[in-house]
Amino acid sequence: MITINERSFELVREAREEAFKRSIPEQAMNVFFTFYLANYAAKLERALANSIEERTNEMIERCRGL
Repeated sequence: MITINERSFELVREAREEAFKRSIPEQAMNVFFTFYLANYAAKLERALANSIEERTNEMIERCRGL
């Protein structure tokens, strides 16, 4: 299992690699990191919301079957 701290380091590394690929200047990297991490957080939030919705629907269906 990966810890939050390990994942944070991975995300920063991924963002740094992406910044270098796009030739983003050093001065702008912190802004880029912020947007990169915010985008990741938004994707994670959507995935979690979808997962919760699926589980809720499964529970409702099971209750109806009782």
